[in-house]
Amino acid sequence: MFAKHRIKLKETQIVYECNLCKYATERKRRFKEHMDSHLGIKEHVCDACGMAFSSDHNLKGHIKWIHKEKTLQCPICGLKASVLSHLKTHIRVMHVHKEARPYKCFYCNFTCKTGGNCRKHCRNRHKGMEIKWVKTMDLKALNQEVDRLLNLNVDEMNDVTVSEHLKPVSEHIRPVNEHMRPVMNEHMKPVVEHHYIDPITGYIDGLMGEKQSMHIL
Repeated sequence: MFAKHRIKLKETQIVYECNLCKYATERKRRFKEHMDSHLGIKEHVCDACGMAFSSDHNLKGHIKWIHKEKTLQCPICGLKASVLSHLKTHIRVMHVHKEARPYKCFYCNFTCKTGGNCRKHCRNRHKGMEIKWVKTMDLKALNQEVDRLLNLNVDEMNDVTVSEHLKPVSEHIRPVNEHMRPVMNEHMKPVVEHHYIDPITGYIDGLMGEKQSMHIL
């Protein structure tokens, strides 16, 4: 299989390049996993639920997000998480600044709340292209607010407010023209049916089921 794809020498290092997309790696195992994803080969199976993946990396992520014991809890709504970074993203997206959409697709005007959603968008809407996005705002102030909320004690949680130092939504987000709403709503329609638990919102749904309402402009 590798013979059909370009193999470059980067000084003394071999680089494997896929001829179906722009993917390139110096690791032969990663390249094989990438080619398996093109061919639909899923050799890595979850022992807990039987779900199959094309790479060991994706399987480990699935186990960590879905099956690992959730020992962390959102101080505001009680959502449980197994990974601190996911809990912080949940607090930022759902409680600190619900309207902020700081991630923008490199290839079109699609914006979203998390890098993970931008990754899904690229895979589904720009197939064969390198997965790329840009940040349209500085998340430092929002992340500081997340840390503040995580450090609140029980008594302080009775009167939770978002700090006033955060900029208004209008300063972060470029308004969408009215005539573009139908186009973007059509753009965000589901393209695959796949049930899973979203680690950020806690929804149990398809790829764009109830979550789709979060993206409709």
